[in-house]
Amino acid sequence: MFNIIALSLLFLCNECLCDICETCGCSTSNVGPIIDCHDKHLGTNEVLNFDLLTLDKHRPLNKLILSKNNIVLLSLNELKHLKHLKRLDLSQNKLDNIHSDILKNLNELEDLDYSSNLLWGFDIAVLSTASSLSKFNLSYNHMNNLEKSSENATTKLKVFDVSHNNLVDLNFLDVMPELEYLNLSFNKFTTLPLDLSNNCFTHLPSKLFNINVYNKNISNLKYLINLQGNPFICNCSLQWMLNELVPKLYIMNPSLLEDLRCAEPPALANKRMIHWYKWKGEVFCDEFSHFAEKMTVNIASIYSKQVVTFKPGSGMITVLATLTALLGILMIIGMLLIRRMNAKRRRINRRH
Repeated sequence: MFNIIALSLLFLCNECLCDICETCGCSTSNVGPIIDCHDKHLGTNEVLNFDLLTLDKHRPLNKLILSKNNIVLLSLNELKHLKHLKRLDLSQNKLDNIHSDILKNLNELEDLDYSSNLLWGFDIAVLSTASSLSKFNLSYNHMNNLEKSSENATTKLKVFDVSHNNLVDLNFLDVMPELEYLNLSFNKFTTLPLDLSNNCFTHLPSKLFNINVYNKNISNLKYLINLQGNPFICNCSLQWMLNELVPKLYIMNPSLLEDLRCAEPPALANKRMIHWYKWKGEVFCDEFSHFAEKMTVNIASIYSKQVVTFKPGSGMITVLATLTALLGILMIIGMLLIRRMNAKRRRINRRH
């Protein structure tokens, strides 16, 4: 049923119009030939049921579009000769599986679209056989989870779209070390833990964590993200962390507060953010949080003159005044005691 794909190479090899190009749109772009068979009812077209031919090595097929054709089965032999194919669109069909051998034969495939099919599950380890695949679309299927048959599997994916499925966890992320874009919208997540610890983040806007999944904001999402071990600059831009993050973590997951610290300014360096739990006012926006930084600059500027001047504060003056008063009182008491002792000696001497 799916053998109509065979027509594609006949067109390219002979550089003339053939049956596939009478049915589909055939064109040539600056990146190579493209065959567009969108919505051509190829899944049930027995007239175009031919064996797949090999592409001309000098004109390899760049993109093959087979979307919306009611394709229910993709046999292992039908695409194996398309070794130079870069982009394959199989969206809007009735496919319920992705066989690893199909991807293994497509050595140079970079972009694969399996959206709007009938997939109920998928083994993410299959992608390890597609060494060049960087973009993969699995949106609008029925998947409850993405399995991982091999713990050592890794992929080269940079863009991954699994929106509009029934996913509930992210157990597949560890096989995608190069991932740059991930679409999780319209799934069934209730929690979404994410470990961002021990990186080089200095600032994080609060809106960064306003992620929308299954058309709902997960209000507790940001409170399940591990941000420990990052060199945060604790100024006014991070006040939201004291206002929102620290109180929630303290209740929900206090272990994520153990190493959540400030790196700058110097006055707050290495201080844990839990130190300011329940403090009133905007601590990171107050003047004192920048005091040490200003003091360091002032001392550095006068150090070159070899003169450092310290001005006593009001607290020091109070302490000195108190000590002076106590010393005066002790001196008066001592003088009175000495007078009494001298008077007593004079009385004794008169008797004798």
